[in-house]
Amino acid sequence: MAQPVVHANPPVAPATPVVAVVPPPPPVEQSAPAPHSQVAAVPPAPATPPTPAEPPPLVVVQPETHDTIRSTAPAAPRPPAPPAPESIAVKPVFVTPPPAPPAPVATPIASTASVAPVIPVSPTPITADLPRPAPAPAATPATPSVRRTDTQGRADAPFVVERLDLMLMPIPAGSFAMGSAVGGAEGERPVTRVTITRPFWLGRTEVTRGQWKRLMGRDPSEWQNEGGDDRPVEAVSWLDAIDFCKRLTEEMRSELPAGYAFTLPTEAEWEYACRAGTTGEYAGNLDALAWYGAKNPAPDAKGPQPVARKQANAWGLHDMHGNVAEWCLDITEFSGGTLTDPLFYSITRVVLKAQRDAGRKAKNQEVHCAAVRGGAWDSSAAACRSASRESESDYGAYSGTVGFRIALAPARDPLTAKKVVHTYKPE
Repeated sequence: MAQPVVHANPPVAPATPVVAVVPPPPPVEQSAPAPHSQVAAVPPAPATPPTPAEPPPLVVVQPETHDTIRSTAPAAPRPPAPPAPESIAVKPVFVTPPPAPPAPVATPIASTASVAPVIPVSPTPITADLPRPAPAPAATPATPSVRRTDTQGRADAPFVVERLDLMLMPIPAGSFAMGSAVGGAEGERPVTRVTITRPFWLGRTEVTRGQWKRLMGRDPSEWQNEGGDDRPVEAVSWLDAIDFCKRLTEEMRSELPAGYAFTLPTEAEWEYACRAGTTGEYAGNLDALAWYGAKNPAPDAKGPQPVARKQANAWGLHDMHGNVAEWCLDITEFSGGTLTDPLFYSITRVVLKAQRDAGRKAKNQEVHCAAVRGGAWDSSAAACRSASRESESDYGAYSGTVGFRIALAPARDPLTAKKVVHTYKPE
């Protein structure tokens, strides 16, 4: 067995390598490192000994806002480390990730301005007993809502204009005695037998303000501040009424019976429909049929009243007596004999007193004229009779007591009818 060799001077053991450990930087209170930051290992530095120096402040990048927070805490001094090839230095490298979908992140405190809290909206409706205004009373319609039926266009059925909520009642062909043998004015005589050969339709009520505005726009009524759209339009001239009829005809031409158009009724058609088969002064009890004179609902009542509130005549027509007087297409010339579908083009020649005194002929003093029938809300009972006649001596004239109702009748042009010239000599 070999004996151990003992040396007088034993050899020195090799030196153990020294490994320098870099302490991590102190934590930053304001924010933690970004959750998506990556730490990459860096290869060992060269063997040159590092020069001790103050480390730079730690910079943290917020992933959402890209704002930076600079730490103000002093870094701990690093102990000097001898060179060692085995030493490994770890350096944090912060990589800013691409924008990510919104997520709750720590918001840096960069401002002292107050921010209003966000209150989440609850899908459950609020049911607190809050004060509410009292509901407005439902408006009473002037006429019931009207709708077309399969009988549209039949001579014995109403004709409906849905857009205007307007109904026209059927008027059959027939004959009647026009005028009055006793009482009334001279213009109501001689009584003339008139025949209407073709059926037509006539408005169930006078044209209302609401119907006028739907088709024409502006309300011309003198009494528009009294009551609502269920009152008859007034302060319209003969020309205005004709324009209304022409516009409605153009809109509904494809729906009208062949050869028919919206127009004003002739004076003969108006009286025929007003009488509705009766022969007396009125088509029934005047108080039940009409707004007139003192028979308005109150002594201080102003202007025309809502349509269709009074009783209709036997043919379903309201307010043929009273409320507002109504334009006709022409003025009938009574003959004392018979007339068939009469239509006249009436002109009034005004002869002024100065011209008469000078013996000169009238020049440029001719005006068109048309009949106005039925009386108005402020008329006397006599002026509301079926045979009572008035006329306006100018197609452009208008009054707060005059309105109209439309007819759907055989198309005709009064300007091509038989011309009648009246002479008017004002005193």
